[in-house]
Amino acid sequence: MIELSPEEFHAAARQALEQLGLTYAGLADQAERGAFVSAQAHALWTAIGGTVDL
Repeated sequence: MIELSPEEFHAAARQALEQLGLTYAGLADQAERGAFVSAQAHALWTAIGGTVDL
């Protein structure tokens, strides 16, 4: 298992969002509607949803 500091986790989350062309708010909206634009967006929400507020 790899442990990240809070700063590293936030940086990784921001990078993943950037790669998908999304904001955290946009991803949260997709989750609320249950309609993700891609499998990658769904996987990212599964990984970071509710854990950060970017």
